[in-house]
Amino acid sequence: MDLADDAAASEEFKTWLDGQSRFHDYSYRNTLLIKQQCPHAIRVAGYNTWANEFERYVQGGESAIWIWVPIITKQCPECGNSPSYHENSSCEYNEIPPEEWSKGLVEFKSTAVFDVSQTDGEPLPDLETEAYVMPVIWCRPSSRMLSSWMSTHSLSPLPSGPMERQRVSINSGAR
Repeated sequence: MDLADDAAASEEFKTWLDGQSRFHDYSYRNTLLIKQQCPHAIRVAGYNTWANEFERYVQGGESAIWIWVPIITKQCPECGNSPSYHENSSCEYNEIPPEEWSKGLVEFKSTAVFDVSQTDGEPLPDLETEAYVMPVIWCRPSSRMLSSWMSTHSLSPLPSGPMERQRVSINSGAR
């Protein structure tokens, strides 16, 4: 067996694939951050999303899972700044008013999410979807997929074990 076969057969790789399948709407980096901070996570959402959309409340003393979210706003076509930064910059672009600028990625910010296991409240709604269940056939992962996985696991600045989590203070009586 070569190195790629060893990696494909490893439990760590299977765990990584499982994480990718559970959080397919999240970026690769955020999937890694979620699994590093809360390996058992299955569904994550922000504090307000749990409360307002699902009538679920984060349990007191729970640790947040920190991920990166993109900040997308209107940008100056010349300097790339948002309208508020553009006003104070030396850029003199004024051909198109800021209200008509197109939107783009300005930056990322960290935000806290919580897994469903960290919440109490109403049961989650069942998804009303019809799914075609395909038989599971194990095949050798592509060299690109293995290369991506191997590089992040050997070069990642994140520890390979659970990260020390930051505490977010939540009033346990608040609902």
